This record gives sequence, structure tokens and C-alpha cells, in this order.
Amino acid sequence: MALRYAIILIPAVLGAASLFWVSSSPAGSASFYLATAVAFLVWLSAWLGFGDRRCLSPRAGSTAARELGVGVGLGLVLLGIFLLGAMVTRTIPVLAEPVAGLMDNMRVDALWATVLTLVLNGVGEELFFRDVARRALDSLASP
Repeated sequence: MALRYAIILIPAVLGAASLFWVSSSPAGSASFYLATAVAFLVWLSAWLGFGDRRCLSPRAGSTAARELGVGVGLGLVLLGIFLLGAMVTRTIPVLAEPVAGLMDNMRVDALWATVLTLVLNGVGEELFFRDVARRALDSLASP
């Protein structure tokens, strides 16, 4: 029982600490990219240690290419929503400063580096929270 809690809590605490480090780092700095890499490695390590590799297999009746296409398509839709939201919040003074700080990483450094770190971190988080944490919590809830 304690191992099930540790499988969730240790990576979650380490991931939260590394994401705090990310948010405390200057935009586009080496520490920003290092902290993002550490966060990714935390999520990936937890998944490699306790994850189910079958979660990467296509669903029944589907193909890997179709699944990838759906994921990329949804990601692009969400990117569009995020960018639209960023443009709208620039007109709201109380929200303008936090959004500007969030967008600074793309203004300060190469866009490809920021996108790469965000994509890798997003994949790592998904593997941890949608596979490792979900299965561990499911097993805790089961008698």
C-alpha cells in the first residue's frame, strides 16, 4: 500500500518542485531549460519505472498514424485557443502582465527550443498522470 502512494507522491512532489523552478527561472535562461528538462525526466522516469507500455498502443480498430493525427490535431486546436486567449487577455490589465510573462520565453529565445521543451514536458506529464498516477489511484480505490 505504501508503495502505491510513493509511486504517485514522489514523482508528483519532484515534478512540482521542478515546475516551481521553471516558473522561478528567467525567461529563456539556461536554468529555465534545465528545470524543464528535469521535470520531463521526473515524469519519464516514473513512467519507465511503473508505467504500462501498452498505453502507447493504438485503440482497437485504429492505427498509430490515426491516433497521432488526432493528438496533433487536438494539440493544434488547443494552441489556437491558447493564442486567442493570450490576445484577449492582453486587453484586460489585471491579466496582461501574467500572460506577458508566460509568453516571454517565446520572445527571448528560439521558438523551436521553447516548443520542444513544452512538448516533451507535456508528453511526460501525460504519461505520468494518465497512466502511472491513474492506475495507482485506481488500485488504491479497488478493494
